[in-house]
Amino acid sequence: MILKKGRTVAVVMAAGGRGTRMGADLPKQFILLGGKPLFLHALQAFLEHPAIGVIVLGTPAEFMEKTADLVRQFYPSSAILEKVRIFEGGARRQDTVAKGVRLLSAFPDILGVMVHDAARPFLSRPVLDRSVEVLQEGKAFGVGIPVSDTLWEKDGTSEATVLSGIIQREKIIRAQTPQGSPVDMFLNALDQAEKTGDPEFTDEASLLLWAGFSVHIVIGEESNRKITTPADLTWAEEWIKIRKRNEWMEKERPEEQFSRRGWPRIGQGIDVHPFEEGRELWLGGVKIPHSRGLAGHSDADAVIHALCDALLGAVGEGDIGRHFPPSDDRYKGKNSRYFLEEIVVLLGQKGYLPHQVDLTIVAERPKITPYAPKMQEVLSRILGIAPGDVSIKATTSEKLGFTGREEGLMAMAVATVIPSSEGSGT
Repeated sequence: MILKKGRTVAVVMAAGGRGTRMGADLPKQFILLGGKPLFLHALQAFLEHPAIGVIVLGTPAEFMEKTADLVRQFYPSSAILEKVRIFEGGARRQDTVAKGVRLLSAFPDILGVMVHDAARPFLSRPVLDRSVEVLQEGKAFGVGIPVSDTLWEKDGTSEATVLSGIIQREKIIRAQTPQGSPVDMFLNALDQAEKTGDPEFTDEASLLLWAGFSVHIVIGEESNRKITTPADLTWAEEWIKIRKRNEWMEKERPEEQFSRRGWPRIGQGIDVHPFEEGRELWLGGVKIPHSRGLAGHSDADAVIHALCDALLGAVGEGDIGRHFPPSDDRYKGKNSRYFLEEIVVLLGQKGYLPHQVDLTIVAERPKITPYAPKMQEVLSRILGIAPGDVSIKATTSEKLGFTGREEGLMAMAVATVIPSSEGSGT
């Protein structure tokens, strides 16, 4: 059956993971990548495609409201909001997918469905176009890439370390997403699975193949990588940074590079806090052992506060107190990483990305250098830049002034932001 052209394809996006391998506080789909949550990068490709009529997004019940808020925040257009539907996912990925596909009965114009991982943020338009073409021909499909490395086979036990053979790589395809089929074909496969005890399937292609349908391979791209571990996230941060730089430098009109929007922008920030007995000391998002902490309404992380002011200053948005006033009890005792995450989102909405930051901490004690690498790691992850683009320096005031008397601590920050192609940049 050939599917009609037009907006007849639906996307089921599985965003129900907990991200345990990522080691983050929130599920991985909410981790910021280039100032925008990971799942919104995955959503972007489908929002812009003319064949996609509806996107149903499955997420855990406790994160449905957060997911909806983020979609509205980044895509306030009523036309876009009408296209995206959020539902409560299931216990397993395949349960979320099955629920999403069955929800499509409410959309009679939808004839084909493709399933995509929310943790694959870089699906390209050419791969999506090829997927839509195969689906509109009435075929089941799956995106995958040929294997170029030699593949070894080991003995059967998981602990085995002895090579037992070579696998013919010409027959191996590494699976990606999207994967899908005409809706009636997918429903047929789901019904068959339910009647046989709902066996486990690792992806949609394996379900469709098991149900007796031919699955056509759509060749994917290495960049369509699933973000699962911290190493994957580091790769993604570098990838998006390179992509944004290329987009910036390859404008149709070179003179735009020298407009007010085209130039990088720089801001600075300074923050001072007195020491106080009985409080924890947080600097740069890292808890540091010390006899005293810093006094303040939140966790008083002077390093992050100075950095927030620098980023806000770079885009003309005032200071941290304007956005998170100390008179507001919602921020009492708040970990300052929250403020930085929100400000990175604000930068993205204004059309800018963090590019590089330079931080200086002035204190007699404690010694900062042993904790600087961890600060770089924490801050670079929030900012979506490489650890090497976060400079952290520490110095003393040679016993002079309030820092020399160890009454308090001062942090200074300089931040550079660059334009993003997805915002106004004004």
